[in-house]
Amino acid sequence: MDSLKFLFVTLLIMFLLVPSQATGDIEINYDTSSDCVFTSNCKTRLDCAGPCRKLGILVGLCVPDPHPGGKLVCCCFNAKN
Repeated sequence: MDSLKFLFVTLLIMFLLVPSQATGDIEINYDTSSDCVFTSNCKTRLDCAGPCRKLGILVGLCVPDPHPGGKLVCCCFNAKN
């Protein structure tokens, strides 16, 4: 019985952790009045390193979405503007 409990707890942890590691697709905002290029969803600044690097931008922050929804999104600073 203990092995069934261990298996159940292990599977539960896996199902909770795996979706939290997934990243969304990059959706680029080409608003030229903004210093940010808003890309994918994030939880921390480290989540923005990959999406910003794909765009050729080195600096990115995890900020509240400027559009209604209450999510956090990556803001990749566009130094070319």
